[in-house]
Amino acid sequence: MRLSSVRTAGALVFCSSVIVALSPVVVSASGVPFCSPSRGLQVRSHFPGAESSQVLYRLVFVNRGSATCKLSGVPGAMAYVGNRVPVGPPARRTAMSGAGGTVLLRARSGYAIATYSIGEPDLWPAGCDPAHVSGVLVRPLGVQTIFVNLSFKKAKPPDVCRHGRNTFVFGFSRSI
Repeated sequence: MRLSSVRTAGALVFCSSVIVALSPVVVSASGVPFCSPSRGLQVRSHFPGAESSQVLYRLVFVNRGSATCKLSGVPGAMAYVGNRVPVGPPARRTAMSGAGGTVLLRARSGYAIATYSIGEPDLWPAGCDPAHVSGVLVRPLGVQTIFVNLSFKKAKPPDVCRHGRNTFVFGFSRSI
């Protein structure tokens, strides 16, 4: 693996030349605009599977625009059913080590990941009143709400609680 150095916003970053074109870089981002659909931001869901008592989705944010942009913190998220009708309370924003800072998405190929988690029935609060989820409304800091259909490849749609929180969202990270 050949290493190369790249100077980005005053920070010297060493990384693989293959990864440089694809991965976001965590740096000071003053003056860099927030990513948005109008600037080329696209979001897709990736269903990696279930862990213990949760169904996890990776929300992949890709910058297809012509300029570097940034995403920060832990995005807001809320499940929706059917024709984009919000259901239940918003997901609990959860910070984790290595996720939730500011990431820069390079022009045309930079990406970042946020994880959306839905608790399984054994974690549901009393009076849950479950509903099949169709997707999630995501709102990163400084960006308008984005509708993201969740992919259910070979899996039934998970349920979210109409009355009580069983969803969580984790901050932006740098890799899948």
